[in-house]
Amino acid sequence: ANTAFDGQETVPTLAEVIALVRRKEAETGRTIGLYPETKHPTYFQGIGLPLEAPLVKVLHEAGYRGAGAPVFIQSFETGNLKELNGLTDLRLIQLV
Repeated sequence: ANTAFDGQETVPTLAEVIALVRRKEAETGRTIGLYPETKHPTYFQGIGLPLEAPLVKVLHEAGYRGAGAPVFIQSFETGNLKELNGLTDLRLIQLV
């Protein structure tokens, strides 16, 4: 892989992305949806860093709750989608 740009930019947190979405919604008067994807949830679960509860906590604290919220949580894995289903009513998408 090309490493010429390594370390030049940071990766925003979900909270920072949500803050940007809120600013742009206020500027435009339009609803902007979020499509977070859990990456390698089995791996992170295995090293003691489960993704599901922290993801739901950030989304719920930001006011994203219920099936009508403009959020779709997506994953290629089904195990974490089943866990998420018990933690939130936000819409879940299984990628194939």
